[in-house]
Amino acid sequence: MLSMISMLYLSLMFISWESTLVMSVLSILFCTIFLYKNFMYTEYLIFMFDSASTLMMFLTSVLLLLCLLCSYNMKMKSFIFYVLFLVFVLFNAFSVNNIMLFYVWFEVSLIPTLVLIIGWGYQPERLQAGSYMMLYTVGASLPLLFFIIDFGGQISAYNIYMILSLKMSTNSNWYVMACVLAFLVKLPMYLFHLWLPKAHVEAPLAGSMLLAGVLLKLGGYGLFLMLKMNHIHLANTVLMVVLTVSLWGGLLAGLMCLRQSDIKAFVAYSSISHMALVIAAVLINTAWGLAATMIIMVSHGFTSPAMFFLAYMTYLKSGSRSLMYTTGFLSVFPILSMMWFLVLMISMAAPPSINFVGELLMMPMLMMLNWTLAFNLMLLMLVSAILSMYLYTSVNHGSLSKFLTPGQSMIVPMYIGTIIHVVPLLFILKMHVFF
Repeated sequence: MLSMISMLYLSLMFISWESTLVMSVLSILFCTIFLYKNFMYTEYLIFMFDSASTLMMFLTSVLLLLCLLCSYNMKMKSFIFYVLFLVFVLFNAFSVNNIMLFYVWFEVSLIPTLVLIIGWGYQPERLQAGSYMMLYTVGASLPLLFFIIDFGGQISAYNIYMILSLKMSTNSNWYVMACVLAFLVKLPMYLFHLWLPKAHVEAPLAGSMLLAGVLLKLGGYGLFLMLKMNHIHLANTVLMVVLTVSLWGGLLAGLMCLRQSDIKAFVAYSSISHMALVIAAVLINTAWGLAATMIIMVSHGFTSPAMFFLAYMTYLKSGSRSLMYTTGFLSVFPILSMMWFLVLMISMAAPPSINFVGELLMMPMLMMLNWTLAFNLMLLMLVSAILSMYLYTSVNHGSLSKFLTPGQSMIVPMYIGTIIHVVPLLFILKMHVFF
């Protein structure tokens, strides 16, 4: 981990597109070793090396490489600096073993994201999008800060493994909501989701890819971390209310996709629908639930950035992100249509993708908990499949749009970026990694 941080600092000092690309490849190899290596307990006291943190660091490393490849035309040093700084913050957030430091990096991640949205956004509304993002996320995380200060002051420790050894717990509903609310807004759960579509629509490609691929996972990882410390226990009533709002809200977010004309807004609302599955899986807090959480987060971490990248390539061809002006691509850009087909099939959890495994793990858990929630999950899966087919047919089928003009031809970084997005999702990883 120290070598990883040193490497990032070195890249910040000698920043260039080529050196950062090499650094991202080395980061992927570094995190891959983490996935299959056992560490001593003394190292656990300093850094987090469990399956969840290592998978998130691996995902962050891969997405850094993908952001550089997909944003091949953005070689400004300032742009690469803020992307790299955001990745550095995410690495620290996923690796620290101190709940106060985790909160600090959790909040610092908003700064480079805000700069990317405001500095390289597309429209004047990016200022409003940045304001929405800061108000929602910072406002919801303030109760979490008060809880961490109070809880750490009571036990005089902030180290996660020291808290685990003390085996302290609380059943206070106020404490529980303080812990959960910040992460529900970050995921986000329906009712707290308004900031996400605005941020996605205004953000540049790299910002949208990192926001959907990794930043949303901070919410799921935070819930995973709090439940791992075993100091919060959701009452049955609170658990059922959160699960019900999350799953039904995910269904409503899926239906709201049908009213979107902007492809990026469509993908953003579909992300809200998928994050509902993460909320339900992690709050059930069983072995299968935590495994499903990791699988769905990793799958969504590749699928959603791939959809934003394909939306960007579609925009380069047509000059518009509107579904009304991007029709009939299959007749003129068959390779791009094939890429849309592969990514959307994985998004709707078609086998043999790992997303299919994650949704299968959730079904028996919800059946044992409540048949109504299981029925809601089946509706959510059905709507997700319908949305994927609707998006594919809207972009690729039909008569060729009269507004379509000769666009930029596909080059090597476009092919490589799509392949790296898709290939990891077609293989079922070793299951012990997710436990």
